Order: sequence, then C-alpha cells, then structure tokens
Amino acid sequence: MRRVLMQELGPVRYSVHSSVTVGLMTMSTSNDARIEALAYHIQLHNVSHFLPTDHEWNKNYPTIQRIFSPDYPESPVLRQAIMTQHAVIYTHGPKNTKYGAVSSPGEFFQLIHDGRRQEKPVLFTYVITRNGWYFSETGAAFFKDMLSKHMLHSGAAFSVLYAGEFRVDNYLFGEPKLVIDNDSGTYAPPKEDLPQLKALIENNFPGIAVDALDREDEELQRTRKEILDSWM
Repeated sequence: MRRVLMQELGPVRYSVHSSVTVGLMTMSTSNDARIEALAYHIQLHNVSHFLPTDHEWNKNYPTIQRIFSPDYPESPVLRQAIMTQHAVIYTHGPKNTKYGAVSSPGEFFQLIHDGRRQEKPVLFTYVITRNGWYFSETGAAFFKDMLSKHMLHSGAAFSVLYAGEFRVDNYLFGEPKLVIDNDSGTYAPPKEDLPQLKALIENNFPGIAVDALDREDEELQRTRKEILDSWM
C-alpha cells in the first residue's frame, strides 16, 4: 500500500520576542534599538519532510568543545547557562512578545523590516529545529560574550536540522529576495541539503524569491563582509 505524506498548509505562525519591552506591540522601523533586539520564532510547516536529518555539533570547531564535549568538566554548567539565556530571550509575555501569522512572501519580508535598519542591510543568524526557525540580527546585543550565536538560538542543542545566516537582497524590479546559507561553524550543515532548505522556504512562503548558497561561495562572503563592515 502506497504511503501518502500529509503536508501542513495555510498561514505560518510566528512569535517575535524583544528584550526591549516598551512599545513592542507598535513596532516601527523608527525605533532602531528595539528592532535590533528582536528574536524571531517562525513555526515552519513540513520541516521534517524537507529536512529529515539531524546535524550534530561540529566536533572540528574548537570554540564550542567546552560546551558540548564530555572532555570538559565545565561543559554541563556552561550548556545550562546557554539554555537559560535562550529561554529568557524567547520568553512569552504580553509586554515582550508579538504573535501573528504570515500568509505571503511580502508579509514575511515586512515582518523582518525588509532586512534593513537605518537604510542599511543587516545579516541574520538562524537555526532550524523541529520546533521551527529561530533567528535574529547577527549583531544583536544579547550575543555579547557568547561563544556561538547559533548555539544560543538552538538552546545549546547537540544537533539541529539546519543553521546558517541569511540576508535580504533586492531582486527584479526592486522586489526582495531571501539569500540563505549554511554558514555555521557550530553545526556546519552540509551543502548537499541546500536544495531541500530552499524547497522548505518555498513551501512555506509560496512565490518567494530565494537563493540557498554554500558558505564557501565567494560572492556570499564578499557581501557578508560588506554588510558587517557597514555596521562597524
């Protein structure tokens, strides 16, 4: 008997969390500090269908061995501290959380302010787990003194389904395009899964323009450096 895989359809629900609580429910691009402090959780549909494989932490990345490796006695304490910080950042409450649903690519780009602040592009750091898509601006203040940005978004998970960075580019006729990659030293997801990542985004936001690029792509790294340098 042929097995039929059922897929979720409809609007994609989200929550936006802020460490700056005043006026969150009337967010606007004029409040630069508030926008930078936002952390997003998007409950993507059909994640396990497109990204069925867990990718464990990168054992060749010395920076995070203190967190995950049993060879370090301080590992459980450090990992618990990161889990606590993740819970604080993504806490739910009437003064620091905004809820909604996205039904189109335009609504998604509007949610993340077209990937811009102060008329300049920003870079986002993300992880995808079975619970959804977690991300924030790469330069968010809550990353200060953090060994790994991806580890904070994952809650110090030993594995994720995917991780990297993304930005918003202008596409044809000024339309926004999502450029997403696998640039995560913490989890180092393989480039072979990039087509599935692209398909997942397209499945959740039908009609969206999206490129999924490998972290070794020279143009990707050049643009990444330009964005980060513009905020120094």
